[in-house]
Amino acid sequence: MKKRWSRRKFLRAGMAGSVVTGGSMWVGLSSVAKVIGAQKEEPSTGELSPEELKVLGAAMDEIIPASDDMPAATEVGGLEYLENLIREMPELQQNVRRALASLENESRSRYKKEFPLLSSPERARVLDEMERHAAPGLFKVLRDCTYEAYYLQPKVWKLIGYEFHPTNERGPSMKPFDESALGEVRKRPRYYREV
Repeated sequence: MKKRWSRRKFLRAGMAGSVVTGGSMWVGLSSVAKVIGAQKEEPSTGELSPEELKVLGAAMDEIIPASDDMPAATEVGGLEYLENLIREMPELQQNVRRALASLENESRSRYKKEFPLLSSPERARVLDEMERHAAPGLFKVLRDCTYEAYYLQPKVWKLIGYEFHPTNERGPSMKPFDESALGEVRKRPRYYREV
């Protein structure tokens, strides 16, 4: 009997594998732990506060803003996805909290305002400072979490033309290739020598 994988089971298995192999966004977690390992651990409540969610949403929408035909990260449910993921993974929650605190500290010291209240160019400068100098490991966690939360949304898949095919099933069919596209290339002289 074939085992059917739900999307959630598939993603959990992938995340577990990436933690074991050191791939994907979880690479940032070990480097962040080294950078901030000396800091005292905050008590974990399992959920982000409303203020933290506002900062996270503003950061996500600055990392992936809305464009002409694409929605911003929070417009497709990215914030809710990440909130659920953080609830399930305490080590991720601690690092996201540290990243949000770093954003808040930088925005208050530079602009005397909370991060969500900054203009888009100001938020971009704060994120740039975090990435380049203040906390690059924490920025990487925040960026990678945002990418994951955005690009795992079925609405985004439809907009970019991605066809999801479960494991053990046939993949997408390719459109026939137009051989005339190679016409100019075939007219060129050879750039290699026969062996």
